Amino acid sequence: MPSLLLATRQAIRRPWRSPALWLAVQLVLSGWFLASTGGFEYRRVPDTASYLETADAESLSTALADYRTIGYPAFLELFRSADGTIRLHRVPAVQWWLYAAAVLSFFIGLARLSDSRWLAFVAATPLVYSPIRLLVDRVQPDFLAAAAVVASFGLLFSLLERSSRLRWIAFGAVVFLSYQLRPAGLFLVGLLPLVGGLVCWLGRRLEPAHALRAAGRIALVTLLPLLAFGGLRWLTVGHFGLVSFGGFNAMGMAACFLDHRLLRELPEEQRPLAQAILRSRLERGYEPMTRADDPREYFAQYSPNIFSISASTAKRLLRRDAATEPRGAGSGAGGGARVGSRPGDLSVEWAVEVNRRLSRLAREIVVRRPVLYLNWVRAALLYGTEQLARWLWIVWPALLLLVLLPIRLLRGKSESARPLAIDRRRDEGIVALTLAGVGLFSAYLLTVGLVSYPFPRYFLSMILLLPSVLTALCFETVRSILPRSGRGGDRSGAGRTGDR
Repeated sequence: MPSLLLATRQAIRRPWRSPALWLAVQLVLSGWFLASTGGFEYRRVPDTASYLETADAESLSTALADYRTIGYPAFLELFRSADGTIRLHRVPAVQWWLYAAAVLSFFIGLARLSDSRWLAFVAATPLVYSPIRLLVDRVQPDFLAAAAVVASFGLLFSLLERSSRLRWIAFGAVVFLSYQLRPAGLFLVGLLPLVGGLVCWLGRRLEPAHALRAAGRIALVTLLPLLAFGGLRWLTVGHFGLVSFGGFNAMGMAACFLDHRLLRELPEEQRPLAQAILRSRLERGYEPMTRADDPREYFAQYSPNIFSISASTAKRLLRRDAATEPRGAGSGAGGGARVGSRPGDLSVEWAVEVNRRLSRLAREIVVRRPVLYLNWVRAALLYGTEQLARWLWIVWPALLLLVLLPIRLLRGKSESARPLAIDRRRDEGIVALTLAGVGLFSAYLLTVGLVSYPFPRYFLSMILLLPSVLTALCFETVRSILPRSGRGGDRSGAGRTGDR
């Protein structure tokens, strides 16, 4: 408590020495700018209706069976008025301030880990102006999911500095929330333990066995909630997993490979659905993808393949099958569709069975066309990597770093030059930040590329931490170029030099 009072007093007396205050000022001013320029006027997108429908689900089992995760619908519930309608006009502002809280948690975590508040400030500032702000007005989970990712890494940094029961609980809850908002966030379950273990090994230079134990503890906290949730869905709707949407995504890609030759190679039970999907694609003028084709030319077919073709076709065939089944012959535990009171009337659990059928078909297609699948994945990864050069928020700090590094090498032999890493704590923070930024981009890109492609709103989340990494490296390189202080040189420990 005395240290907190002292820090507060110093921030009041010398505000220019308080990075946290300057970061908070930027967040407040950015929020004010968005509010004054119409940035907080909510915007419906094609996905909005489906999230509102899930929020209106009559029961938990109905919500768990839907093809949307429950995170964003639960968030929308906060805006339900007394008359039962969901008021959307406050959604963008709340999303922004939750993001602001996530940025502050990122700053706090990195400041604790690196023992340098100014380094944390330099790394957190790009998040205030990140292109992800373009999504703040959408009634869609991407922006809020990005906030959860930022907070997840901030809490991980805090845990690596000092663990406590409260921090573990907060960390597990935020990671759980991240993939409940966007299923693609599942990669965090594996990435966060990997980053934590590597920081302990490379940053702290611990023995591999100690780093593995640290990674194992993090993995337990990220994995157990996912397993528990998957078990709840299995008991409730007969499907183990995060959401009934994996087959939808996979068919967005696999449908491009369908042709008449492949149709004859598929198992007999898969052919009716495959034939109907192929017919629908040909009616739209979509030609099958071949080995000679550039997969990027087929990326535009991805979303129509999911919603307009595969899902609607599978649902239509499912209704037909349900209408021809004898009454009471619904599968229940057997995995088929539930039939309502009228012939062909399916309950909302249709998403579980449709997802199951699309998953099986997509798997059969990929197994028989592995070269086309690998071409798609390779094209998606290249497409995402090539987009890095289109964002000045990444290009400019990267170019600055390329200019600074030769200068640093030229001054490396000078006695007046600072060492590049001031101490172990600062070095650990740089390692953690770099692993987080590069790991987030790589893991997210790979996750998306396996079944989809990095279209713009996905890409904005992928590059979220890369500007932070680049600006922090520029900051550290500049510090290493500057001459040592004339008052006793560069004493070890950022906390004792005042550069915190």
